[in-house]
Amino acid sequence: MPLYVQVILFSVIALVWIWIPTMFFLGTFLGWYDLARHFPRVTPPRGARHGSTSFVLPPFGQYANIVQYARDDDYLHIRLLPIFLFHQPMSIPWAEIEVIGPHPNRPAMLMTLIRGRDALIPAALLEEELRIRGVSAGADADGDTGSSRET
Repeated sequence: MPLYVQVILFSVIALVWIWIPTMFFLGTFLGWYDLARHFPRVTPPRGARHGSTSFVLPPFGQYANIVQYARDDDYLHIRLLPIFLFHQPMSIPWAEIEVIGPHPNRPAMLMTLIRGRDALIPAALLEEELRIRGVSAGADADGDTGSSRET
């Protein structure tokens, strides 16, 4: 059997036996599935701001620079590329995101609670919503800035 055929077969086997179970584990047990089930995707309106960012579901769910987002007046819409199986898109209402404060080791990230679940979201992504709420990006929900730097 030619080498290129072996490489293709190995790649397919690796996809089936490694990638798919890994994506199932990450999507199901790290919290993405639970959040997506409670916050199903709502189509973002025209004019919603789009971009890519990071999103962390501690302790192991670190989606670094692979999250596509859209934000509007009502929701933070987030999704991953389709290769990340078992990670459905979700639209989280702003009212469901409780800001705790800056992360002590990641000053650009804010600690939040979403349905009682810890999540780290970049402060820059939440900045406009926090401004509407009257809270600065470097402050927690009570307005305390602590010793962290502003972002």
